[in-house]
Amino acid sequence: MADTTLELNAGSGGDTLAVDDIAGAVYQYVGMTYGGSGSKTAVSNSNPLPTKITDGTDTALVTAAGELSVSLITALPAGTNAVGKLAANSGVDIGDVDVTSFPSTVHSADFDTGGGTDTTLTFGIAVPAAGGAAVVPGSATDGLTVNLGSNNDVTVTGTVDLGATDNAVLDAIAASTAAADADLTTLIGHVDGLEGLVGTTNTNTGNAATSLAIMDDWDNAASDGASVSGDVAHDGVDAGEPVKIGGYAKAAAPTDVSADGDRVNAWFDLAGRQAVFDGGLSLSIDDGGNVITVDGTVAVTNAGLTELAAAVNGSAQMDVNIAASGATVPVSHAALTELSAAINASSQMDVNVAAALPAGTNLIGNVKISDGTDTADVLDLANSNPLTVAIVDAAGDQITSFGGGTEYTVDAAAPANPVGATFVMERDDQLSTVAEAAGDWTNARATAKGALWVALADSAGDPITSFGGGSQYTEGDTDASITGTALLWEDTSDTLRAVSAAKPLPVSIISQVQPVGASNIVTGQAAPTNSAATLVASRATRTRLTMINRGSVSVYVGPATVTTANGVELKPGESMTFEMAGTTLQGITASGTGNIHYWEEYN
Repeated sequence: MADTTLELNAGSGGDTLAVDDIAGAVYQYVGMTYGGSGSKTAVSNSNPLPTKITDGTDTALVTAAGELSVSLITALPAGTNAVGKLAANSGVDIGDVDVTSFPSTVHSADFDTGGGTDTTLTFGIAVPAAGGAAVVPGSATDGLTVNLGSNNDVTVTGTVDLGATDNAVLDAIAASTAAADADLTTLIGHVDGLEGLVGTTNTNTGNAATSLAIMDDWDNAASDGASVSGDVAHDGVDAGEPVKIGGYAKAAAPTDVSADGDRVNAWFDLAGRQAVFDGGLSLSIDDGGNVITVDGTVAVTNAGLTELAAAVNGSAQMDVNIAASGATVPVSHAALTELSAAINASSQMDVNVAAALPAGTNLIGNVKISDGTDTADVLDLANSNPLTVAIVDAAGDQITSFGGGTEYTVDAAAPANPVGATFVMERDDQLSTVAEAAGDWTNARATAKGALWVALADSAGDPITSFGGGSQYTEGDTDASITGTALLWEDTSDTLRAVSAAKPLPVSIISQVQPVGASNIVTGQAAPTNSAATLVASRATRTRLTMINRGSVSVYVGPATVTTANGVELKPGESMTFEMAGTTLQGITASGTGNIHYWEEYN
């Protein structure tokens, strides 16, 4: 497990130890230091632990330079035994080495070609030869002698500079090669030119074939003429220059194209007339300063207008005759000119009602009641067609609830949570006869405190006006003959009896009240064991009993057949007091024998 830490005295801010958890066991990291009293240095690479090499008696010596002094106890063994390996080093002498002999395969020779002698060990390149290895010959001037072999087929990798010192044959070969290279360059140029011409011819041939293929597609279905069409189909996105000029014949309006900017067919009817519409706007027709002539007569039929052309009076107002005639009125250009004069500056037509509205219930048209945005509704009921209205309060808000509560039917089952209106009464501090006769509706009366006036009736339905009877008396009053309600009681023969001195009211004494204090005292001791036994016997006139545990074990106190489970524990040194009579008290211990002292007061 990874390194971790352990806090000493956790929860109280103790020191933290570095530990390592290995397989569930925690090991503390311990750092090593050295130094005398009051000085400690942690052991590290830069501060190693000081040590001594000793056999228990003598200690190895270290020089001031930090070198360990070593003495050879015995001489190195003679012979060819290795004592180690010498490694190459830089600038460090390992001593002089004398070579006393070489292997027999190393030869020496006189290398001085002059008059002197220089016998030197021979090191050269040896090649196989008959009778043994032969050294490749050479000289200081020419270097090693190289035999090209019988085929003279030496392969040279790289560039060989023949230079000015090369022989004439090689120079001639170089000159011939340069001339041939120049001629070859010229020939390659001519060939490239021919390839260009051939490529251009191929390109032109391909273009010509493409053009012929396009022209071949121009023929019509009968192959006796050329067919020309645009490059974008109907309902396609417009591109290029349009070619199609003509119309698309359709009796009904064609289907809209997909989007604005698409090319469309011009729409013509089946007779070849182009369809024109205003797109929901006013269509403006420019007559070029001339008069647009309408062939024939334009018939205007309106049940409320007669002789439209003659209806415009001298005040540029239209005279309207309310009587409907359903006549057909021819309108001329002059009549339209006069009609336009009846339009005022607010783009409204001025109408002069020449005659009064006719009497009676004649309808003059449909009327809508509106505030400019919403229109009032008319209900279509079975017996009438009333106008829908809303009742509002003083703030102008609509009243949607009236009366409140729910109406119920007599003798119907009452709901669990009935809802109804508040019951309101008339205040009447002193009741008196009201003006309403029997059978009339009247209102309930209430007292000054809001209590409902009610009347109690007897079995005959008559109001009861007297309650209790007799006389009311004040405490301390005396009267020789007291009148009032008698207190009766029932004897064992189920006969009612009036309470009197001779026949007093029977009572039962539930408990007897003992007077404070007693006339007799008795003391005693008991030694209860683990079997229930009597501590104090029953006494009817007992007024008080006090018990003290003077033993060393607890005693459990209670009525007869007491146990350690239901008795009251009286521990050693404790006491308890009872103020009751007649009961026998027992005691029991869990183990051992108790010691109870008691004090009893009785009459």
